[in-house]
Amino acid sequence: MARKSSKPTKRDLKGLPQASFDRVVREIAASRKSNLQFEGKALAALKEASEQMLHERFERTQANADMCKKQGITLEHFAAAGTDA
Repeated sequence: MARKSSKPTKRDLKGLPQASFDRVVREIAASRKSNLQFEGKALAALKEASEQMLHERFERTQANADMCKKQGITLEHFAAAGTDA
């Protein structure tokens, strides 16, 4: 039986296999410019940076919801979190 943790946990892209992340990156890059190639280390660094950005964005989103005294987050909280650091 799964139980809910009482303390926040870091949610990230670790559940997404590296191969799937690589495929998504390559598809996006191919839609922008053809004949792009990526080294494995570059893709791993991009995945790590993406995980960090998403983690920080969700932390700001949760903080916005907390300031509004809401139990959950909404798209408005997510939008208010912004994209800048």
